[in-house]
Formats: sequence, C-alpha cells, structure tokens
Amino acid sequence: MNAKHNTLLSQLSDTAYQRLAPHWQLVTLTQNDKLCVAGEGLSEVYFPLDASLALQHELPNGCEMQTALIAQDGMLGTGLLCDGPYFDHALVRTPGQAVRMPLQSLMDLATDDDEVMLQFYGEAVRVFQHMARNLACQSRHALLSRVAKALLTGMVTPEADATALANCLGATPSVMSQALTDLQAAQALELDGEHIARLNLEHLQRLACECVTNSSQSLM
Repeated sequence: MNAKHNTLLSQLSDTAYQRLAPHWQLVTLTQNDKLCVAGEGLSEVYFPLDASLALQHELPNGCEMQTALIAQDGMLGTGLLCDGPYFDHALVRTPGQAVRMPLQSLMDLATDDDEVMLQFYGEAVRVFQHMARNLACQSRHALLSRVAKALLTGMVTPEADATALANCLGATPSVMSQALTDLQAAQALELDGEHIARLNLEHLQRLACECVTNSSQSLM
C-alpha cells in the first residue's frame, strides 16, 4: 500500500515527501494494540493508511471514552509538534496498515520547512477541536443520543458490540447493553445477540444529539 493513501503525506511537497520517505516504515497494526500512553513519551508517529487509531480519555468513574478517531486523513502525534501529549493513551480501533516514522525525523523537517509546520499545526488544531466537541457532548447529552451519533458518524463500526461502544462512549458494558436494547425498542437498530445486525439511519438521525452535524466519519 502506498504512503500517499494517507492524506497528510500525499499533500506534502515532492521535496518534503522525498526527504521523509527514507525514514518511514510500513507496519501492520492489530486491533486494540496500545500504541502510546501519555506521560511515557512518543518516539514515533503514525500515519494510518487503512487502519484507524482511537485517542482514549479515562473518566473519573474508571470508564474510557474515545475523544478522537484518526484515520487515513490524519496522524497520531501532531500534538507533540505543538504543546505535548493530548490524550491518556492511543489504541488501534480498526486493524490495518500505517506508516510509522521517528518523531525526530518529522520534527527536523517541520523545523526547516514552514509550510510543513503549518500543515501539521493545522492538523493538531483539528484534533483539539474534535476532542473538545466530543468532551462537551459527553457532558451535555444523554447516552442514547451519543450512541446514535457514534453509529451515524463512524466513531465505531456498525459491527461493534456493547463493550466496544462502552469503551468509545465512557460507559460500562452493562449500561451500554441496556442502551442498545432501548435503541432496538425505538427501531433504530436490530441486534443479533450482543452485536448490531442492522442500522435504521432514519431513526438514528432522529435520536442523535445535534453534535452529529459537526462530526465526520474520521478525524479531521
């Protein structure tokens, strides 16, 4: 798979692209692998090609919520080009391939090239904005509305079970199971055991919070 499947890498100038190419490595990422933990430092950055990476925030109740999803239009590590870590840990949400490179190689290029620095600074701003929206949504809106939003915007795949949704939205699996049962009763989805078998987009849109209009299928 070509590195230019990642939007950020494809938008680099030819000179910048050729300068970084010797430093990167194509890697295969496995679902739920933890890539980094805040406070432990990040020596490498990741550019997803067909994988997706979730930034996770630990809530006071011990549950986790996904504050941002990084797919092929983004990069894990942009915050380190600005003011440091901006999540508790990052894990692989969807398995697939990514380009991995040393953080220092990217820092050296960004330091020498103002256009590259602005490009990655803009990506970091988009990450921060996305995180702020999700944290605000978590504090303001009912779980049922947030589940509908998550399914509509691709925060999780439609095949996700109650545990995966719970880890995305800051709830326990038992609470999430009840939310899915309630959504099935509202005809917004159909369940096959613990898994979602079918979505009813019309009913999901009716139940989702207004934040759905500010979200997209991947991080921005």
